Amino acid sequence: MNRSVLLGILVSLVASLVGCHPSAVPPTAVAPGDPAAVGPATTPQVVARPGEQATYKITIHGIEVAQLVVSVGQPTTIDGAEVIIAQCHVTSAKLLGWVHPLNDTLTSWIDRTTGQPVRYRSIELASRDGDDFEDSESRFAPKSFGVHVLRRGKVIDETQVVRDIAYDIPSMLTLLRSWEAEPGSRRSFDVMRSRNAWRVNIVVGAFENLSTPLGDMATVRFDGDGVRIFRDGTEDPKGDHRKFSIWVSDDADRVPARMVARTDYGDVDVQIVAYRAQ
Repeated sequence: MNRSVLLGILVSLVASLVGCHPSAVPPTAVAPGDPAAVGPATTPQVVARPGEQATYKITIHGIEVAQLVVSVGQPTTIDGAEVIIAQCHVTSAKLLGWVHPLNDTLTSWIDRTTGQPVRYRSIELASRDGDDFEDSESRFAPKSFGVHVLRRGKVIDETQVVRDIAYDIPSMLTLLRSWEAEPGSRRSFDVMRSRNAWRVNIVVGAFENLSTPLGDMATVRFDGDGVRIFRDGTEDPKGDHRKFSIWVSDDADRVPARMVARTDYGDVDVQIVAYRAQ
């Protein structure tokens, strides 16, 4: 399996574990491509939980392939904004490590007032054949912003065009945790994952009971798909639409409990196995 594909679909759930209880985003019933579906409908207020940490086990065909640990640090200030820091660390399970090692860290600095990302950085192994890393950084701004990449000693500076306010994976899913809406409601976001951007469409699926290693949970299921977009903001006409579902606990904590991502290699199943509130 292409390691970039694997990382992208695994990180999507756990990188969101930031304590966030903003005002609910009101229900919407618009097509995913409608500009009205882009971005938040309200200005959320992010409530950080310094010390929050969760661990997830990732399996394919019932075989454990990786572990993800996400943690939240102390509030700080960056570019004049008070932010919370969400960091996700992905490592291979022993079996996968023999053929496709993973040792990657994604960090998001999220504005505590708006819930929007200020800065996003990913440090990933550049390939399975060496120890060199790819270091990507985005400093967000409306409509377009710079993407700085350092790969094998080569610097690449480009501009990413987006439809409105862009998110990264942690901040988009932080917003998702706060979204309380009726089944069938839809939203769309442009989201950075490492150095590439994706157009992600989300629909509220259903309210379901979910059995997890931490016990039974009442949850709300979100169904989504994403396709890569070019630097000019247009969708890749040959890009695969990657489909996934996310279950979030339907309680005051709104903790992501499970994600299933559909791939050509089978379903990737991400399940929570440990959680510490602070």
